[in-house]
Amino acid sequence: MRDALSVIKNDFLKVRRSVMASCLLLFLILIPLLFTWFNVLATWDPFGNTKDLKIAVASDDAGYTSDFFPIEVNAGEQVLSQLRANQQMDWVITDTDDALEGTRSGEYYASIILPESFSTDLLTFYANGSEPAEIALHTNEKKNALAPTIADKGAQGLSTSISETFTRTVGDVSLGLVSSLSDFLDQDDTQDALNRIEARTEGLQSQLRNGARTARTMGELAESTIPLVESAQRIIDAPLPELPEIADSGAADITASSDALDAALSATRESYAVVGDRIDDLYDSVSVSRETRSATLGTLADNVQLNIDAYKGLKETINADIRPGLPAEAARLTGQLDEAIAAQESVRDRLRAAADSDSPERPDFSSLDQAANAIEDVRNSGIRDQISELGQTLRGIGDTIDLPEGNIQLNTDSLSGASDALDGVAATLDENANSLNDLRNRLTTAGETGDLSELASIVGDDPDAFAQVLAAPVEVDRQAVYPVASFGAGMAPLYTTLALWVGGILASVALRTDVAARLITHRPRAHSDDDNFDDFDDADDTADAEEASESTAVAEDNDAEEIGPLAKYFGRYGTFALIGLAQSTLLTLGLIFFVKVEPAHPFLLVLAGWVASCIFMLLIYALTVALGNTGKALAVFLLVIQISSAGGSYPLQLLPGWFQSISPWLPATYAIDAFRGAIAGIYEADYWIALGTLLLFIMPALILGVVLRKPLAKYTSSLNEALAKTKMM
Repeated sequence: MRDALSVIKNDFLKVRRSVMASCLLLFLILIPLLFTWFNVLATWDPFGNTKDLKIAVASDDAGYTSDFFPIEVNAGEQVLSQLRANQQMDWVITDTDDALEGTRSGEYYASIILPESFSTDLLTFYANGSEPAEIALHTNEKKNALAPTIADKGAQGLSTSISETFTRTVGDVSLGLVSSLSDFLDQDDTQDALNRIEARTEGLQSQLRNGARTARTMGELAESTIPLVESAQRIIDAPLPELPEIADSGAADITASSDALDAALSATRESYAVVGDRIDDLYDSVSVSRETRSATLGTLADNVQLNIDAYKGLKETINADIRPGLPAEAARLTGQLDEAIAAQESVRDRLRAAADSDSPERPDFSSLDQAANAIEDVRNSGIRDQISELGQTLRGIGDTIDLPEGNIQLNTDSLSGASDALDGVAATLDENANSLNDLRNRLTTAGETGDLSELASIVGDDPDAFAQVLAAPVEVDRQAVYPVASFGAGMAPLYTTLALWVGGILASVALRTDVAARLITHRPRAHSDDDNFDDFDDADDTADAEEASESTAVAEDNDAEEIGPLAKYFGRYGTFALIGLAQSTLLTLGLIFFVKVEPAHPFLLVLAGWVASCIFMLLIYALTVALGNTGKALAVFLLVIQISSAGGSYPLQLLPGWFQSISPWLPATYAIDAFRGAIAGIYEADYWIALGTLLLFIMPALILGVVLRKPLAKYTSSLNEALAKTKMM
């Protein structure tokens, strides 16, 4: 330990006595901090100067004249007028050819072209089958002033800013057009148009209320079919001892309310086919005893009775709930239900008579076919068409008023869910009917009083405010969990880590790693600058320099003691480490007081810098000692890999799988995590875990630099000799 400290002391004595060595050392210390400070400041707020980006805008809009309002409107020209006053971007109003050519040449960052049908599309958005207005945005991805610093991060944010600003302007224009219609409506010949609007509104209101009533009726009908399906399933699942198991052909899974009744009736009809098959098996099998046959027939009769009860309940529901809304259809359906009930009662009576009979002969069960046919008549009664017509009516109303799809989405996983969903549809339709009723009353008032400016107030008194809502209908309230001062502060962990690694590489290039065998003297003596800095000379010094220092070396040999290999290794590493500590200290203090990244834990930021710089220096020093110039090249290769694989700029989940797999094995990964914890805040000791993991890299560095150095010495020597023979490297 004492010898290692002597090596460190001797190194800095030599540096202090040499102007060139002092300048070199100062250069090594300043380069990392300048790299980090400048890059953090350059990316501090990359989107703050978007007003200087030129965006070309051209309009080919031909205008629009409505049959309803016979005035010509050119929304494209009004958009251009609004953009001239907008300061968020450097909007350049030009023609289409110049806009496209300027984008290709790089004069403009992007260009926006309003199509010929812009006004038509914008003012007929409410019509059936209309398409939204399309705006062509051309971007020159080759000319992106922000790309060198923040790569693709800026492109998406800038495009979003353009889109939002432009959408707000278009919305302002379109709503301003609606507001200005009040002037046109002051004319006498527009009263007829107002009456047409009022009549149309009243018609829509009536359709909505009728749809709500029908939806509630169908919901009650869907609910009433639940016992019908359950009873049909019980008939199919009736036990049949000592006979082969018959496949279950129960009711199909009901997935939509419009199919609920049809599925229930179909299941009931199929159940009677199963009953017939089971009766045949009972009488055809010689192994079935009379007692077993009698018990099974009795069970089937009881299940048929349950089915009869379900049909009677359905009939009562139809009379109570369906008949008021659909009287003709309800009367026809109840009549057919009576026939189905009578046919099923005949089946029940036949089954009970057969169960009580001792005769082995099969009775006549033709009533099974009669019951099945009666149920099929109910199924084909037309009630299903009524349900389908309801669905078409609701869709037509939905298209007319343009309801959001989520308000009328039905949950049809079961009949009960279908009933609840239909009730929700009815409530939504009633709510929108009330809104239309309020609109109709306001239109009526405007027409009767002559105050047609009321139409403009329906849209709003401030089209600009309304346009901002249209441009961003959902405003995100961003709550930072671990806040940072700016985008640049968020990038500081990456730049700091890269700077410290680069500082280690520069130190390995500028400083020698070998130490003279006899170096340390125990008493002071006079030295020349050349003698004191001979360890920083290259291995291929000229013969003249060697002869000049020969006498001094002899004197040292007489007065110095031998230094062991470990003392040499750790002594020279101590010099590297002190340089790294100076780099990290000035770098992190500059981030705190000069750049003002406002770290959550300032001291921990400095501590992370100390640990990272010492580990990086040890790794690079070990590579250089063991492999020479090859080790320096490997250090540069690790720098390249860690830029993308350490997760400093992009989330690891966005990177290819190979980068994700090597990230845990890179020291920069944990250095970046530690810097992030110090700057933004610590969660469950993640800062200390990152530092602890970073310290684990000491082991491979020592194995390479201390254990493997001697076995690799022959290879390193041969490589250095080969490079020396080139007279260039």
